[in-house]
Amino acid sequence: LLAAMLVLVALRPLLQDRILLRYKTVVADSLASGDLENADMFVDKLRQLAATQADPEVLLNCALVDQYRGNSEQAYAAISQLAPDRIIGYGQAHLWMARHLLTESPAPNERQLQSLMHHLQSAVHQNPDSAAAHELLGQVMMHQNQHEQAIPSLVIAAEQNPAMHLLLAQCYREIGASSQAAQHLEQAEKHYLQLTSQADCQINDFAKLAEIFVQQSQFLKAEQLL
Repeated sequence: LLAAMLVLVALRPLLQDRILLRYKTVVADSLASGDLENADMFVDKLRQLAATQADPEVLLNCALVDQYRGNSEQAYAAISQLAPDRIIGYGQAHLWMARHLLTESPAPNERQLQSLMHHLQSAVHQNPDSAAAHELLGQVMMHQNQHEQAIPSLVIAAEQNPAMHLLLAQCYREIGASSQAAQHLEQAEKHYLQLTSQADCQINDFAKLAEIFVQQSQFLKAEQLL
């Protein structure tokens, strides 16, 4: 009996770590799929196990659940600590802050733009392969007419979101690289042709395809779509 108790004591940290990992995974997956009710339930389990003290992923997910619960100020305060305005913090929290800033100020002033760029560059620094962070960073750079600087981020974003080829075509056109612009237009055309062939396609997909045809001087094809 004593030996069995000693084994249980020895295994307890391992079992607790596995339980915590399971809860963390459930919360992250639930948030990703939009199942906020399930995330809500398991966040409380994480808090009961004191798993939120040092893990930035858990802290961020807890804050997202707090936002879902209507505690927006509490959520913002928690995420601000994870993504400070002058130093690099947790990458996903920086991305959330950038999206929040754009939601609050779609046309940011100079001070807001500096904060926005800090959060996006921090997100990319922490997660160099994050297509979402690169996509937003590239778009913000484009709005600042920094088309050449936007290209590397949009190239990474296009690996997961082929719609970015249309923005890449625009960037290359703006810097006078017509052959590269044409190549990305072709990639964008393939993407939107595939989307518009599906039963659940959106009206915006046809509009984007028409825009591509216009840029390729295929005006008759564009008219047939509109």
